[in-house]
Amino acid sequence: MNASKQAQTIGALSKISSVARIILSEFPSATLDLSPWLSDSQDDDADPTSIDYGVSFGTFHEYMNCRCMLIQVCFSEIPHISSSRMQGIIASGHNHDRQCWKASSLHRFELEGIEIEKLSTVGNSNRRKIENLFNRIYALYGYHSPLHK
Repeated sequence: MNASKQAQTIGALSKISSVARIILSEFPSATLDLSPWLSDSQDDDADPTSIDYGVSFGTFHEYMNCRCMLIQVCFSEIPHISSSRMQGIIASGHNHDRQCWKASSLHRFELEGIEIEKLSTVGNSNRRKIENLFNRIYALYGYHSPLHK
């Protein structure tokens, strides 16, 4: 669900803005969208147990091998419920016509997709950028990242 719609408490708003700062620190030339789902009908299809962020590079980002990303922080329940626990993070890279790659930490860290070989080149620096983003978000929510060895 759009991050903008999940900001229902001061605590949630604080975490959402902190995740936004983390994303922009990793991708300083990007534009962040707290409402990546364009309409109410699309938002109705979005998972209410996730907080979703859109990241636009404005043009093709050579190193991330996409034009934009969707980052979803997933929870066990609706995030503003006190018993909700963070389950993991999903990031996916997109072009105007398709999803290029997907990274998920829901079970174990996995990268998949048709463009993944480019994302994993140059000493895996792009993979490390995604892992670092995930690690920082886990730390913000007070969880030990499964990506740390």
